[in-house]
Amino acid sequence: MSEDGGLEAGAMSAKAGGRDELLEEVLSSVAEIGKRWGFELPIGRIWAFLLFQPRAVTQREIEQGTGYSRGLISRTLRKMDTFSMIRVFKEGKEMKYAVNISLTDGFNDFLRRLLNEKIKPMIELLSENLEKVEDEALRKTFSTLISEYQRLRILITAFSKILNDIKAGKISEEDVERWIERENGATF
Repeated sequence: MSEDGGLEAGAMSAKAGGRDELLEEVLSSVAEIGKRWGFELPIGRIWAFLLFQPRAVTQREIEQGTGYSRGLISRTLRKMDTFSMIRVFKEGKEMKYAVNISLTDGFNDFLRRLLNEKIKPMIELLSENLEKVEDEALRKTFSTLISEYQRLRILITAFSKILNDIKAGKISEEDVERWIERENGATF
């Protein structure tokens, strides 16, 4: 397999038959979905490969199953761990990797990190420096940005709460869908 996710002959080492074809179809589909979400193709393919594994696997096994180089796998796994897409643990002397099948948990973790590591610090930076800006137009721009970041903070906090409440069984997905339909006229 090439570094960008293209399949080369013989790159997959999954079992023969229909499972092989299904695995390749899932790997390719998930890689494409990931690419549309702004992830690199290897993230989607490795996540899909892990999805098909009955147990946690080593980087060597990922290399054998995807055809990717060890360096690309290592870099990709670090990114995937950052987005809570995988679980990483040590077994003996080896690191093992398993898929985090809960996409909502991973997305929620990503949103909380975005909020705490990027959005809140930006609000603080702009707020602390607002009065120092002498140019009225620039001060107005800072003020507008602060308002926008505050709205984003509220949105992420509310969305995260909704995800947590659905997971805890406090509200159902159907309740949320009905609320959205009622408020926006949108349908699913």
